[in-house]
Formats: sequence, structure tokens, C-alpha cells
Amino acid sequence: MKSHARTSLALMCTSEPWRAMEASTKEEEALPPAVLDADAFQAQRASLPVGQFKQHILDTIASNQIVVCIGETGSGKTTQIPQFLLEAGYATSKRIAITQPRRVATVAVAKRVGEELEASGLSVHAVGYTIRFDDHTSASTKIKFMTDGILVRECLQDPLLSSYSIIMLDEAHERSIHTDILFGLLQSILAKRSDLKLLVTSATLDAAKFSAFFHNCPVVQIPGRSFPVDIYHSKQHQIMGKSGPLSTYIQSAVDTTLQIHMHEPDGHILVFLTGQKEIEDACALIHKRLEQLADEQRNSLPHLLVLPLYGALSSDKQRRIFSSCGASRKVIVCTNIAETSLTVDGVKYVVDAGFTKQKVSAQQRAGRAGRTSAGKCYRLYSKQSYATMFTETIPEIQRSNLANTILYLKVLGIDDVVGFGYLDPPDEHAILDALHQLYTLGAMDERGNVTGTGTEMAQFPLEPRLARVLLEAMRLDCADDITRVVAMLTVENVMVPFQGKQRDGPTLERFRHAKGDHLTLLHQWEVQLNRPRWCDDHGLHMRAFQTASNVQKQLQELVDKAIQMSSSTKKQPVDPAVAAEAKTMARLDRVRLAAFMRHVLDVQLSWLQLYQPAKPLTLIECYALTNRPVPAPPTPAAAHHADGRSKPNKTTTDKTSLDAVAAAKARYLQRKKLQKA
Repeated sequence: MKSHARTSLALMCTSEPWRAMEASTKEEEALPPAVLDADAFQAQRASLPVGQFKQHILDTIASNQIVVCIGETGSGKTTQIPQFLLEAGYATSKRIAITQPRRVATVAVAKRVGEELEASGLSVHAVGYTIRFDDHTSASTKIKFMTDGILVRECLQDPLLSSYSIIMLDEAHERSIHTDILFGLLQSILAKRSDLKLLVTSATLDAAKFSAFFHNCPVVQIPGRSFPVDIYHSKQHQIMGKSGPLSTYIQSAVDTTLQIHMHEPDGHILVFLTGQKEIEDACALIHKRLEQLADEQRNSLPHLLVLPLYGALSSDKQRRIFSSCGASRKVIVCTNIAETSLTVDGVKYVVDAGFTKQKVSAQQRAGRAGRTSAGKCYRLYSKQSYATMFTETIPEIQRSNLANTILYLKVLGIDDVVGFGYLDPPDEHAILDALHQLYTLGAMDERGNVTGTGTEMAQFPLEPRLARVLLEAMRLDCADDITRVVAMLTVENVMVPFQGKQRDGPTLERFRHAKGDHLTLLHQWEVQLNRPRWCDDHGLHMRAFQTASNVQKQLQELVDKAIQMSSSTKKQPVDPAVAAEAKTMARLDRVRLAAFMRHVLDVQLSWLQLYQPAKPLTLIECYALTNRPVPAPPTPAAAHHADGRSKPNKTTTDKTSLDAVAAAKARYLQRKKLQKA
């Protein structure tokens, strides 16, 4: 790959992106659906590099219980290997399980494989998928795609995963927290089930490390299709602040995209940004700039089809990136979902806004421009910024809240969660913090055993605090309202970020609740009542409410099922004064307290005593919850360096957290006092 200094791009930036979003939506809706072409499918399958290794892959799997397969992006491993396994008879009596770290990829790949099977004369119903709150499987399903989190949850119901003959963990290089947990869980499951096979696949992976972890299993290498890619760097350093990017990188990305469109030959454009808001802003800005170019009578440009791609987008709109667009050029503005999980034919140009911390991600993005022919990658950051990136991906398990993960392991009977078989162990303090959270929520007792409350919390596909909220709502007979609040918390961006300084901005102030955002969300749910125009006028995403409505229905089904089966969630007698209060507001306050005790600033002391643990534990004392002895406190001698110098005292996380809560409470009470005055 070549590397050049990118010349400055200077197209004028425009504002008012929201008006242009209407045009974006109309254009997306006008895009024709993909047409099933059996011959085209078969021709494309035959051209994929993985086809040449079909027999070698199947022979290796047949001879070994565990196989690691490294296939470069574009090799076809994700779509073709499941079909190889189906043809080899692995779905004769049991299912084939395929996991993906991302929901978007799970749905897109499942639909693509279904289309290919249908083109081959098989039933499209042989393929199904399951993601959180969305199950598209049936008795006919032979290949089941799912997010890795779904498979972890299935371990709770079926610890031996007896319904599967082979499990394929795809995109293992992303090192999602659930994939890492599955590495350890499957080690023990495979030892108990000699008939189960495991295939770990990835685009980029430390083959030796993974092979060693899985008892020196064989590694199959599959080359991809790649052409030369010229890489152009900006002279600007990549700077990230606490609240987000500090540079006008969206404008730079749009500038670069339009320069490519105006001056480069045919080829689709892939633009990597950071999230939904940035993607929507960029799409709107591109449309606005295209309108300006049209007004300048520069009609010689080919048509540019602007397509967003992010997790919260509906499946139909996500699939549009694969549809034929005739003589038009596509610009796909996406998150890092398109780094390895999805391949779009015809992409020759990549615009990388950066804000990734790993070199491997930057390399994968650049490689997207060279899948079908020579391409170009424009990095909106300097060579120096690239040089400072980490060489490898930091596992999510080492940078995330582990409460949900630790709860699952505990429910599965793994007491020593510190000594669990992690590929890359998380920091022990992160594990202790997760144990402390679960103990405070009542999910574990003083000996580290999972309580009835903890077992019931694990049945909900939610983070522990939200699961605890639902359980308490069931007990206090206000689950209808709480399922709505929880559903609203599971969707992204209920509110449209308002931009500009116009005085006629969204008027949501009158819908805000004095007791916090949770009740504000409930109020918005009650007011919107499937009113698209009202949502538009008040800066709310109607699609978010529709998604939340679907989630709420499924949560309500889980709640109803849990009430029928549970003994600990029987409705408790409610104080008459509480029951009489309008909309059970006091009960809603109490429900929130059960899970967010440390975050509530104004509460009745009698309620607080209901939910506080009988015996408070410090973070270091949480070792007792793992059946490990609590370490002795450091001796005075340990507080000095070898040369006698005193070690600096460190402020503990607990003290910092308590100080922050105390300060927040003081500010809240002061405001409340001023309001009464």
C-alpha cells in the first residue's frame, strides 16, 4: 500500500441538515429491492476464495473437535462455511450455530445465506436468526445465526448446548465480551460433549495464541481477494476530548466524499464515522451539498445515492446497501460494522474519519477499498496519529462493566469467577466491582451464592440494574409502567439532537418530570401514542418509539411468564397511601430505588433500609463472594519503595464515588430549597 499526504479539501460547509433528511428518506424508499438471481448467486459463490478450501476445511473439522479458521475479509468464510457444514450433514439431527458480535451483521448474514440457499433450490426457512428481543427461527431452522450474547443466555437454559452439533464463533478478532466468555464456557462444554465441535473464525487473529488456548488445535488459513490500495493521510492530528471529537471531522468527511464523487472514476464510497447521530448529520449534509451543486448547474455528475448504516436502523434499510443502484454511485456512511462483518461489492474508495484505537481496525477499513479492484483510502488523521494506535484490539472484557457477565457465570455454577478460564483475564478490581454491584442488588448473599432474586434477574436479557427494576415492579404491581421505561432505555436516541440557534426548537420542556429522566421517558411514551407528526414537531424519533413498543411487548411477556413461575416476585402488600397516589408514582420511586440506590438523591429513609444489604461489604471484602480468602491489608512496610521513599497515597474509587454522590446531593437539595423559596 502506498501512503501520500492528502491535499486539503475545501468545499463550503452548510447548515440546516434536518430539512435535507426528508429527501434522504424519500430517496432510500425509492431504491428498488434486491432481485433474486440464482445464476448470479452461484457465480458469485464460485468466485469466492473460500470455495477452493471447502474440502480442506471439512476434513479438518471432521478430524478435530476444535478448529481455528483465519479467513481474510472478502474470502467468503462468513456466508459459505455455514453452507458447507449444512451440505456435510451437520444439521441432520441437530442445528448449526453461528454467532456474530453485532446485531446488524447477524441479520444481514442470515438473510444473505437464506437467499443463497433459496437460489440453490433449498428452503429459505432452513436459515433463521435470533437477536435480543427478536427471534426469527422455527422448527425448520437448521442454521441458526445469533449474537454471541444470545448463545451465552442459551447456556443458562441448556448448559451443554445439546441442540447444536457444531458452533461457529465468527468475527472472534473483535473480542466482544460475550465471545470471550464463550471461549471459556465452551472449553468445559466440549470436555463433556465429545460429539460437539467448535469452529473459531476471524479475519485477523493471533493464530498461535488462540491455538494454544484451545489445546494446540489446528489452524486453517484462507487468503482473501485484495488489490493495491493507495492510502492518503491528513496533516491534522486526531484529537478526542472527553465529550467527543474536538475537530470538525464530519465536515472533513463530507468534503472528502464529494471531492471523490466529483473527481474520481466510478466506484462506491464507504465512509466510516462514529455513531448514529454523526451518520445522520453527515447524510443530511451530503444531500444539502448535492442540492447546492445542482443549483450551480453542475449536472454532469452521476447520481449519488446516500445510504446510512448503523445498528438502530431498520433491517430493510440496512439491506439497501446491497441492492443494485444501476448507474448511480453509492456512498455508504457507516459505523465500524462494515470493517469486517459486511462486504459491499464495488467499493473502491474509503473515507476513514478515525477515532479508532487499533491499527488493525484502520488496516481493515483501508482494505475495504481493494476487494474488487485497486482503490484509495483517505484517512482524516495524520501518520503520527496512526503510529500511536494500539497494535491489537483491546478485549472488551478488559474495558467494560462485568456485572452482567459475572451474574451469568455465577448462575452457571462458576463460583471462582476470578479464576475462570479467560483468554485475557480482566482486571481483578473490575470483577470485584461487579460482585459488589450484584451483592448490593440482592443477586448474591454473603457467601457468594446466587439468590432467588439473582436467578430471576438472569432470565431477563437486560443489564442487572434494569432486571432488578423489573423484578421490584412485579412485586409492587407496577410492571406495566416500568416495562415501558426499560424499553425506552434499550433503544438509541429517542430525542433528535437539536442543532442551530433558532428560537422555534423542540418544545419538550413541559414534558420533563421533576423526578428525573426515567419518568420523563414514561411521560413521553404516554403522550406520543403513535403520533408521527407530533414526534417530528417535538424533536422525537418515531422509529425509536416503535422499536421501544416492540421491546415492551416482549418484556411484558417475560414479566407475565416470570410472575407465573416465580415465588419471590409475588406481589407485596402496598401501603394504602402509596396505592392511592396518582399513577402509582410513589411505587415507581421505590422501584427505582431498588436498583439505583446510590444514584437517588432524595428518598425516604424507611425505603432505603428496605434495600440496603444487611452487611455492607467493601470492595476488597468481595473476594469472599468468590470462595477465595480476603487478602490481608498491606503492611506499613509495603507502603514504601525499596529505597525507603514513601509511596503516594491513592484515592480509592469508592471514596471518589461517595464524594461525587455527596456533592451531587448537596447541589440537588440546594436547588430544591431555592425552588421552594
